[in-house]
Amino acid sequence: PGAEPVHRQAGHAVAGPVDAATFLRDHAGSEILVIAHTRAAADDLVRGLDTGSLGVHRVTLAMLAHDLATQAMADRGLSPVPRLGMEALAARAAYSARSELKYFSPVAAMPGFARALASTLHDLRLAGVSPAALRKRGGAGADLARLLEAYESELEHRKLADRAALFALAAENAAAGTHRLLRLPLLLLCASPEDDPSGRLLREVARRAPSILAISLAGDPRNSALASLLE
Repeated sequence: PGAEPVHRQAGHAVAGPVDAATFLRDHAGSEILVIAHTRAAADDLVRGLDTGSLGVHRVTLAMLAHDLATQAMADRGLSPVPRLGMEALAARAAYSARSELKYFSPVAAMPGFARALASTLHDLRLAGVSPAALRKRGGAGADLARLLEAYESELEHRKLADRAALFALAAENAAAGTHRLLRLPLLLLCASPEDDPSGRLLREVARRAPSILAISLAGDPRNSALASLLE
């Protein structure tokens, strides 16, 4: 599928096609923030243009979140938890809650459970699902509620921040609007807001951008959410 550019300048949608080269050229001499699905994609985009890369900050949303959240994490004495660390925390959560589990009791001690649990808890926290909401579902939901509580307790006790916490802190910082990468012209390359903390961060960054060019694949079902950034 082809690319589908959408442009906003000074809070208003601009009709007609605007390509990346034109957007970067229009903002030559000023800093620009490029957010792409991967850093390699951002590098390839800028490398293929004749506008140069001086002043062009190329990041993924996760890289931006880390940059925005660094000071807040330091103030709170938090450290980021890597994926293997998440599995270790999930294993500890399963062990501490083992006597209370019913639905997962037959498999909680089996190899691979901690990895699957870490992935599930990661998704639940990104989606903002609370233990109380899980408990209402009964069965597996009740067990997941207890496991999520144990996991969050481990995070708090060890002063660790997972991806959900990282994006939440970054969104708070972006809302304050004081970070050096905020209020810059913004080019989004296949980066759409999700209904989770990463989406809230992207909306906060977009809200402060004086102009935005969003490029996505034509027909992408997330384009309606992307268009909402330009309203």
